[in-house]
Amino acid sequence: PNDNTFVTTSLASVTKQPVLDFSTAQQNLTLNFSEVGDLKNNGFIVLEIQGEGQFNDAEIRQWLSNRFWREPFTALLVSPNDHGNGVNSGEVADVRQFFKIISDGTQQTIDHTIDNNGKRLRLALASDVETTASRAGAKVELKLNLANQAFKLTSGSQGTVALTAGALWNASYTADPVATKPLFKLGKLFQLSLTNAGKATALVSEGFLKLDIGDADISATDFAITNVTTNQTIQRDKVNLTLTGDVSAFKKDANGNLVNKAGVSIGWKAAADGQSATAVLGAGKMAGGVQDALAAFGTLYVAADNTVPVPVVNFNVKAEIQGNSQATYNYFKDELADLFILTRDGMKFDTITTGTTSANLIHIRDVSNILPTEGGKIFVTITEYADHAANGRGEGTVLVTRKALSVTLPSGGAVTLKPADVAADVGASITAGRQARFLFEVETN
Repeated sequence: PNDNTFVTTSLASVTKQPVLDFSTAQQNLTLNFSEVGDLKNNGFIVLEIQGEGQFNDAEIRQWLSNRFWREPFTALLVSPNDHGNGVNSGEVADVRQFFKIISDGTQQTIDHTIDNNGKRLRLALASDVETTASRAGAKVELKLNLANQAFKLTSGSQGTVALTAGALWNASYTADPVATKPLFKLGKLFQLSLTNAGKATALVSEGFLKLDIGDADISATDFAITNVTTNQTIQRDKVNLTLTGDVSAFKKDANGNLVNKAGVSIGWKAAADGQSATAVLGAGKMAGGVQDALAAFGTLYVAADNTVPVPVVNFNVKAEIQGNSQATYNYFKDELADLFILTRDGMKFDTITTGTTSANLIHIRDVSNILPTEGGKIFVTITEYADHAANGRGEGTVLVTRKALSVTLPSGGAVTLKPADVAADVGASITAGRQARFLFEVETN
């Protein structure tokens, strides 16, 4: 196969060892022996595992056997001795031209040995292979997708497992080993994804009880979970979701289940303290490569008659599966930041100083009288301008971006700030004599 068609089997590295002991590759391989003499009498074709894995002896034997006596082999095919004009064949007579064959009286099996701690598989070449099959263009096709459960991989390992294939005779390689692309890749079990976070701003004019989107659901775009393995299944009811953030202001039913504007449960159940919500992914099984859309879980709703101020919060979500809840996987989790982003509106203003010696005083007053006990945060962005004369120009350099001051604005109260103290508070060093812009943003959270 070429690079565009090669199939790497993705497996979860958290698969429990007794399960990962029996793994199957999806990609078939064709070994091309292009030179006369690549295959030698009584030599070997050698397959060796690169990475953390081994061959399973019983399953390899089954793979290299036919079903009954004279029936053809199905998992290993060879190019027949017809000058390359025929398709690869599993007929016993054709396979015997390449390999030694042994029999237990019922099945015929290609003579083979597994050694090097289970990493090397040697296929014994026929004693007369140089006469019957060692020609330019000889081929051996390995149908690895029929080598059911023939690979033992290592639980907890990361990375890839590949093979090398070559021909060996009398302490020399007559056909140097060639590495395959990865047959297996061990990595994540599932992955959360998102296109756009659900966003809304709580309005100070409404006491933060209502949002700028009006009486509507807050909706994230394309929130989903994907089984990133090739062919492993996940039991949905074993996957638990946790939404982290203050959900006190969102509409719930009598049982604490969060609901959308239509009053339908969206799957999240609020914790008793209101600081998180949990859910179960669903029912049934999710096959390898399948993506589940999680539109309902990507929804929150603030009711028109809400009485709890909406906080400033970024909601994160975690999906996890417990190792003691099922037999296939050890513990695994995936996390996604900013499923929902909620802010509060406020005010912005700026002032220009010269260095930090300006006599400017910045006075901020709250007239809403509805700020929370901890007060409203005050953020500052400081930009210093290059030296320039009247009617000239100077480039701006941002020294700090939206850093919070240590002082907050009390509800119904006031804050008085000095530029020098503000710069020191956020660790900004302004060049003496240079103009600097202080952009203030006053928010409550």
